[in-house]
Amino acid sequence: MSNVRRAVPRLLRLLAGWAALGLCLTAPAFYLVRAVLPDPSINVRWSSEVDGPRRAELEARFGLANGTPLEPPTWSYRLENTNRSNVSALVTHPDVADTHKINRNTFEVEGAASTWDILPTALALGFGLSAGVWLGILGRRTVAGHVGRTRHALRSAIEWLKLHATIERPAPSPVESVARWETVVGLALGLLFLRPLLIYGPFDVEESGLGFFSSQVFYRNLFAGHWPPFWLNNLGFGTPMPIGQRFDFHPAFAVGSLLSLRVAVSAVWVAHVIVMTVYFRRLAAALGIGPLVRTGLTACYLFSAPSLNYFHASDWLSVAIGWSFYPVVAYYLHRTVLEDGGPRTGIATVRLAFLGAFWVLNSHVGYVATLAVILGLYALLIARLRARVYGCLLAAVGLCAMASAERLYFLASEARFFAASLGHNTQPGYTLFEHAWAAAVPFTELSDTGRQPFIGVVVGLAAVASVFRRSSAPGLHPVGLAFLAAATCTLLPLDLIAPLQLFSAVWFFRDPMVFFGLLAAGVALQRGIDARHTRWPLIAVALIAAQLVQQGAALRPSFEVLANQVGPLHFYRYQQAPVRLAALLSDRARTYGPRLYTSEAVRQRLRGRMADLGIHSITDLVLFGLNPINGWFKNVSTDRIHPSWQYMHGMIYGQRDVIANQPLLNVLGINLVLATPGDGPFPPGLVITDRQPTRTATDRGPDQHEVVLLGNPQAWPRAVLLPEGAGRMRLPLRLGCGHDRALCRDFTSLAQQRLPDPVRLDEEDGLYTARFPPSGGARLLFISAMYRPEWQAASALGPLPIEPAADAFLGVIIPAGIEEAEIRFSPRPRVILEWVSYGTMLALLAVLCVSTRRGRRRALTQ
Repeated sequence: MSNVRRAVPRLLRLLAGWAALGLCLTAPAFYLVRAVLPDPSINVRWSSEVDGPRRAELEARFGLANGTPLEPPTWSYRLENTNRSNVSALVTHPDVADTHKINRNTFEVEGAASTWDILPTALALGFGLSAGVWLGILGRRTVAGHVGRTRHALRSAIEWLKLHATIERPAPSPVESVARWETVVGLALGLLFLRPLLIYGPFDVEESGLGFFSSQVFYRNLFAGHWPPFWLNNLGFGTPMPIGQRFDFHPAFAVGSLLSLRVAVSAVWVAHVIVMTVYFRRLAAALGIGPLVRTGLTACYLFSAPSLNYFHASDWLSVAIGWSFYPVVAYYLHRTVLEDGGPRTGIATVRLAFLGAFWVLNSHVGYVATLAVILGLYALLIARLRARVYGCLLAAVGLCAMASAERLYFLASEARFFAASLGHNTQPGYTLFEHAWAAAVPFTELSDTGRQPFIGVVVGLAAVASVFRRSSAPGLHPVGLAFLAAATCTLLPLDLIAPLQLFSAVWFFRDPMVFFGLLAAGVALQRGIDARHTRWPLIAVALIAAQLVQQGAALRPSFEVLANQVGPLHFYRYQQAPVRLAALLSDRARTYGPRLYTSEAVRQRLRGRMADLGIHSITDLVLFGLNPINGWFKNVSTDRIHPSWQYMHGMIYGQRDVIANQPLLNVLGINLVLATPGDGPFPPGLVITDRQPTRTATDRGPDQHEVVLLGNPQAWPRAVLLPEGAGRMRLPLRLGCGHDRALCRDFTSLAQQRLPDPVRLDEEDGLYTARFPPSGGARLLFISAMYRPEWQAASALGPLPIEPAADAFLGVIIPAGIEEAEIRFSPRPRVILEWVSYGTMLALLAVLCVSTRRGRRRALTQ
């Protein structure tokens, strides 16, 4: 019986070792099998509006390689990304007229092998190799039982494994004071890094037209004494807010907004570059890295591929905040875990929760998720099995979730309004070849997108070396393990990540790989210096210099792109008041009305290419009192009006069919149309008011350099009365319009239903108050605002029923005798969760302020 008891654990250990090694070998086997299989080929017929640069952009987005022109405009491609979400996004994209060799029902590619097709073969290879290795080990042990020297060698190897199989827990260290010269060097590097941005400003208009705009609406209402609205009347046909990423209570952005948008954005850049350099050095000091090494690594971190990508190549402020605030969260997480059991554990938990909530609320959630996963793994590696630490971390996560509840609920609830068949556009990770290619710089050339998996040969090798310790210093270093985990995650197949709907891109794991790789490399270099060899400081300086030289060579293409793209937005020079074309639109709006529709050619130009004319993004027109219909409604569904082109990306394009549809223009109250001469002929009901040249200093390449502004004197007011059943009429589709939503419907029959009773409509964001003459029968109050289930209507006699009119717009049933109705956008769960979110943030901030003040008093009394 005792033999059985001893044999069972041995057998379990044997099986566990075989399974662990098998899983480790499955990953290279998977990539080996996938590399052997050829990528499938497909044919794509592009729409007539797609030119060469636009086609190249779409080819890069969807992974279309080796393009061969067939019969124009059809091209043959090798499809490198056969993920279902990517294929569905390709098939449903408005610039794709047709495809061949793709099943449009299942979004499967002929001849493509999915992850689940390859996985069984990879598992069989991995576990087969593992079985061979373990059988070899067992056979070797049998032979070694008869050979003394082999037995001694095996015992030594086992002891070495036991010594190194444990994870080192860094000792708690006090905050090391940073020398003045370090601070000066860090600030100088930060200002050098920011110099182009502070002079020229950003050039990417996606964030400025979405996140910046939402933040301006938020703070303008807040500073005017109004709670920021959940609904904005004058964008599209009304939209929930925010669109994109809003910077909730970011102190730098809030204070800067009192002056101008330029000051707000510049203040965030400066503040976060200071924060990222200071706390990266503090975390490096907490890990025992000395001033010499951490100063060099700070330069590597500040000018790393992620920093250049998010600050310069794409200048997405929400992602830049997520990346630059990462050292702060990591530093205080490190301190919280290592200083458990102390008298200030509760305060550490509150501080960690507040910083985490600030990080989530002001950053791109799909990007923060990748950073948080690796950071959580690092916390578990250094926490070990102590209930107090886990309780502290769980409490911090819970408080952070409460403070972020409204934002997370909004994203999750809005997702259900998007069609499940839409592509999620989760971007893939890297291959081992791409990592090797990036490591071979300058003998290889990297792209200029800033998305390359570059970390550097010196940092990469030093980070791997940090995992293993000398025999006199046992333990695997957790920073090195976090680096290896992040590097492994960059290799994960897209088919396994995309269904999680949590990460925006697999390649985002590159960023924690770079972050923890730099720290791990610092640990390894500092060990060499601490070994008391006289040449090690000089060697460390030489290695860091070599890293910076290779890093400069790797990122040179991105710097060249930056030099060619600076300044098209003129750093929001004209956003304080309407000038030029914006002033013309504002003036014509006083005559015809504020609701504006643009053709697709104009909408594309209103993405930074009309900055010289006073319009940086189409959403700027909202701030000038207009109501632009077209736009990019990120995280908000506009599917009742116009189909979304991608999951969580609502969009209203400019359509020729809308401009030609005079009944639609009238019923939906479109007062102005901005188009190019090529968008004509225009219906006779539109009046040409102005022709404006639009050639600007930022134009590149041939384009139409004139726009035509047309007024629509027949446009209906925002609210009218119709017969009670008119809203349920099924409107026919216009032939060849391209989709089946409201903007492709023929509104002629609905236009004939209008009643003569006038409607006086008073409106605020999210609130309409309608007054009209009473009637002896029921009527429909038609408001050309987008229908949502959160709308509620009431009168003096009680609630009123609401229904979608024409399947897309706001319809309120008005019973007999009613002469006034109030229609309010009331998302009750969001209202409650917003009180919870901001109440939690304010409570956490109050606790931190009180504890800090008491700590200072206590220090003075002592």
